[in-house]
Amino acid sequence: NSLNNYAIPNPLANITTPGTHVYVVSVTSSQGCVKKDSISITVTPSYPPNPIAYGYPTPICAGDTVHLGVTFGNSVPSVCGINPVGCSAPLIATVGTGTTANTSTTWPAPYGNWYTSAKQQFLFKATELNAAGVTGGKIDQLDFNVSSIPTGAITTYHQYTINMGCTNLNALTASWVGSLFNVYTPKNHTVTTGWNAHPFDNAFEWDGVSNVVVEICFNEGPPNPNYTNSCISPNTLTSFISCLYKYSDQNPMCPATSVPQTSSNRPNVKLHYCGGSPDSSRYTYSWLPSSGGILHPHNQTTGAILPGTTNYAIVVTDTVSGCLDTAHVIITANNPTTLHVTASHDTTICPGGAIATLIATGAPNYIWSPSTGLSSTNTAITHATPTATTTYTVTGTGHCTTGPSKDSVKVSVFTGTPLHINAGIDHEVCGTDPFNLIATSSGGYGGNTYKWIIISPSVADSIQNSTSVLAFVIPTNDNTNTYQVTVKDTCGNTATDQVVVIAHVECKLTIPNVFTPNGDGTNDNFIVKGTGIKIYSAVIYNRWGIKVFESTDITKPWDGKNVEDGTYYYVITAESAAGKMFDEKGFVERISK
Repeated sequence: NSLNNYAIPNPLANITTPGTHVYVVSVTSSQGCVKKDSISITVTPSYPPNPIAYGYPTPICAGDTVHLGVTFGNSVPSVCGINPVGCSAPLIATVGTGTTANTSTTWPAPYGNWYTSAKQQFLFKATELNAAGVTGGKIDQLDFNVSSIPTGAITTYHQYTINMGCTNLNALTASWVGSLFNVYTPKNHTVTTGWNAHPFDNAFEWDGVSNVVVEICFNEGPPNPNYTNSCISPNTLTSFISCLYKYSDQNPMCPATSVPQTSSNRPNVKLHYCGGSPDSSRYTYSWLPSSGGILHPHNQTTGAILPGTTNYAIVVTDTVSGCLDTAHVIITANNPTTLHVTASHDTTICPGGAIATLIATGAPNYIWSPSTGLSSTNTAITHATPTATTTYTVTGTGHCTTGPSKDSVKVSVFTGTPLHINAGIDHEVCGTDPFNLIATSSGGYGGNTYKWIIISPSVADSIQNSTSVLAFVIPTNDNTNTYQVTVKDTCGNTATDQVVVIAHVECKLTIPNVFTPNGDGTNDNFIVKGTGIKIYSAVIYNRWGIKVFESTDITKPWDGKNVEDGTYYYVITAESAAGKMFDEKGFVERISK
């Protein structure tokens, strides 16, 4: 770092690299007396501010106070240097995947004790580091791999030192790279197989664009030589000269400047790295716009009374380097609105765990009450399973609204008696006119549906209108059928009943000509049989024309009591359900012995 003039009392120093720089001044009097003094100037790496603006809460209403602030992401230093603060949670990158290795007597060798002392430099291009994931920032540890330790080789290396620096060289030459920074002060290191860690005393700060030189050296003497064998470490063959090395049994090599040997083999390494962290205390802040209601425009954090949707800008300036950067955050202001909350329509559910879905609209946030039987109390859609009729109230709220809005929905739970159905009494019909199947139901929860089926047909005639409470059948053959009706209510409860119908296609009367009222249980009565008879009249006379029996009920027979055996005259008239007329006259014989 040159001075603008070395022979004046107050020169200007143009310092371009970070680190500690010592300047010595010599003052000579006119009598030849000389007085010296020195000054140390420490230059730290400069980071671009890289600000990240934020604001909360959001959403927010116009006229409310928003909290503004700025943080800083990981930064890349503008120049290479060192920093006593390392990484708190470093990432690890591996550079070099080669499987070839040095021998116990060849270089490069990170732990090469074939000679008493050795010095080596390794060049890593920025493109290689970028490809491994390192994009600039801090490197605070370096690891070398050891695949094996030869028999008799030393395992403790003394005065092991690591220096690092940046260069614009794309390949090393037969000349050492100078002006490196010490990152790993001289210390003893015990070598083991596997990765050997060297955590730095000073993190190396890399600008992300320059190529990087790593220098290692150690010394096992003097005054006497102390050499054994080198440890075996995997290396990678590069397309450029990536390694310089020099060794000696007589002289310490760390300060050596003699011409080194070159190689394109470079040991595989692991780098522990992280982004740089700028010092926010050395920044100045300026919040804009002035119309944004900013309370403290020159603080890192401030409140602002939001006038409306505003694009806030923060200008951050580094007081050391003069670098500045700007970040923006847009705070959206919501204008007050009126809520109109609407709940779903009243509904009725079945007892026993049926679910009613309740839906609210018109607000961003909801609270349902009471909570009894609800799956959720703070969502727009909830499911209700009350055991008794309940009215639920939903309250809607939101940001920037004129106030809460409410609506209610009534969930009724059915009450009722058990479901029953009656298919009617068993009966006979005659003729080819349709006969009805009539069901009557009671109880249940309403919304009934019906289904008639034939379950025991002799000759089956199809049921018409079979899903109605009133069905009918058109007979085409004589048959005896059992008809079953099933009723189902809105809650899924069911009930069934059956009716037997004997159908006769032809309507007729059957009149016996003899009966024997002797009490033997066989043919004891004068019984007229008929099918489909709706009107009936029977009159019986003795031989002198005296009426001895009269009936208008075909199911009521003449028992022949209180008269003598003999011949009797009957007059029977009837009308069938189909309208057929009967007018029958004749004689019947009473025989009791």
